[in-house]
Amino acid sequence: MPMHIVRKPARRAGRRYRSFALAAFLTSLLPAIAVAQTCDIQPTQAQMVQANFQRIAKEGDFASAQDYAERARRGLDQLGAQARRCGCESAQAGFEDAAREMRQARLAESRAALRQVAERAAARFEAAMALQRACGGG
Repeated sequence: MPMHIVRKPARRAGRRYRSFALAAFLTSLLPAIAVAQTCDIQPTQAQMVQANFQRIAKEGDFASAQDYAERARRGLDQLGAQARRCGCESAQAGFEDAAREMRQARLAESRAALRQVAERAAARFEAAMALQRACGGG
């Protein structure tokens, strides 16, 4: 009569537990890896915001300057979201303040008024960038 090898359920359960524990451990590392990758401000994003501030200052056409202001505002919103993901609340607040200032550009009635709004927002942007660097990103 042939003998059948009977595997013990406890042995299989032990392997399953070790596999589950390893998978859980590796999964727990993913958020830390993701945060480490996202905490560096993307130079291109910050450069685009800065370039839009410069375009606002130089642009002769009011409608084009308002378009650049809207682009700067969207970039500031993205930088604020990125700072929030990194846990850098001070930089997040700075980027949000700058974006809030740029929302006022919609109400500007002249190029001079738009430039003043952009200058205030640019100063807040620069301060937020310094805070982001102090948090370890950018």
